[in-house]
Amino acid sequence: MNKEQRKLLKRVQRSGGINRDDLTDSEKETIYFLLKNKLIIQKATQNGSGLCYRISEEGKSELYVLHQTDFRFWFPIALSNLLAVAALIISIIALLK
Repeated sequence: MNKEQRKLLKRVQRSGGINRDDLTDSEKETIYFLLKNKLIIQKATQNGSGLCYRISEEGKSELYVLHQTDFRFWFPIALSNLLAVAALIISIIALLK
């Protein structure tokens, strides 16, 4: 899943649903991909005038897995950079004394 697809899936989740009329052409292509992979579901709107897209359980699961993967990737990097900055500050203090 690329960045645009992930972003649109998060937008659908946050808003609780998106009307088809509110989408641009590129977003409609992304919605088609998400529908094909069963990450969102298609429902009729309340007044029956159009279509609304909502996130499916598979979509929620996919976002959760992506969030965990991102955390497992970025947390060690952030932690090692924080330790490197702390070591640099300690070294500078030691050199100044």
